Amino acid sequence: HFKCALSCRKFPLKRIAFGMCRIRNDMINDIVSFFTTYPILTPQSISLVEGQIGDEGCSILSEVIRNSSINLEEIELLGNEMTSSGFRCIAAALICRTRPLKRLSIGIYHENDRAIDSEVIEFLEKFSSKPEHLPDRLILGGNHISHNGLRQLGNFLSNRVSSLEMLELNFVYFSSGGLRAFFEGLQDNPQNAPKHLNFADTDLYDEDYLNPTMAISEFLLRPNCSVERIFLENQDFQLDDEKLDIFVNVLGTNHTLKELAIDADDTFTSNGWNKLSSVLCNATSIGATYESNHTINRFGRNPNQQPETVRHFLEMNTHPNKQMVGRMKVIHACFARNFDMGQFVDMPPCCLAEFLPRMYRAFEERAEHGIPLDVGENSDQGRRENNSLTIHHLILKNNLAMFDSVIPRGVKRARLEE
Repeated sequence: HFKCALSCRKFPLKRIAFGMCRIRNDMINDIVSFFTTYPILTPQSISLVEGQIGDEGCSILSEVIRNSSINLEEIELLGNEMTSSGFRCIAAALICRTRPLKRLSIGIYHENDRAIDSEVIEFLEKFSSKPEHLPDRLILGGNHISHNGLRQLGNFLSNRVSSLEMLELNFVYFSSGGLRAFFEGLQDNPQNAPKHLNFADTDLYDEDYLNPTMAISEFLLRPNCSVERIFLENQDFQLDDEKLDIFVNVLGTNHTLKELAIDADDTFTSNGWNKLSSVLCNATSIGATYESNHTINRFGRNPNQQPETVRHFLEMNTHPNKQMVGRMKVIHACFARNFDMGQFVDMPPCCLAEFLPRMYRAFEERAEHGIPLDVGENSDQGRRENNSLTIHHLILKNNLAMFDSVIPRGVKRARLEE
């Protein structure tokens, strides 16, 4: 009935999911024969997770994967009964494709619970001559991977320029030292690492969690590191203030990491959050604020449990224009937040981010060269009592013309002079 319904369609479905349906090898034969007969009706994504597909089913599926006329982009096979033989069939089919899959989810399970090191490495070695045929997103599942297998996996990815953008190690048990070994394997050529690394559903084990924390931080500090997202949302991997200090030092140097998802929101003290806030917006000087980390926009797991300042800075960092982010943080750092800055200087918000940072930077440069600001007859007490008058007075007394380039058309100088 299902095949009859599909054959009546003029356009293919985008995705067909047989998850938890216990699909067997003989059913796979029916599905493949239908899509081979009607290749135009093949969906972009097929999910066959948690079934009973063995090596025979993988051999049949490889025919669909090889067929260039079938517009298949994603296939999910986690939770089935394939062995290393089925793994090899899928890899051989991927090599024959004219373009790589966008996503492949695959796993090996053994009754004796042995490590799948050799199968994973053998699977990847199939792509040694054609690394561009690796899927954009690869999800590997299995019993467990030893620290030696994880180091080999890291070395393989580090030494080849591939099309792999995201690597997920799902439902895999890491032996002790495994996470550290993986990142150490990636260190030789960090620019070749996948941009997204996901260990969210992985069973981590390590006697000392400071070790993997150090390994991740050392990897992120490599000059050519291009990883943008690391997901470690796992109860086995939690941070405290001591480990947060390590990542704070990393974020002061690394400006490519966008997300670091860790179960940490309820384990940091206020001291830890303050250190993170100072990296996101260093208020020691205008230059330091402008050079703060404007890239990381997600840290931890639940933003609602984070302090308002940290959440505010992370939201700022989502803006694509990082120069604008720097200017907004300068405004935040230079002024108290209990009044409306746009109303304070009588300028539109779009001009405010251009105007104030450059104004204060100019004043700062004068101070560095020993040129005093002309504050006229205003006393220290007067400046404290009437900040707006002092700001406008400084602008007028210290060459307003240098800000003409950032005052937009339609905003008259008289509005500031008032």
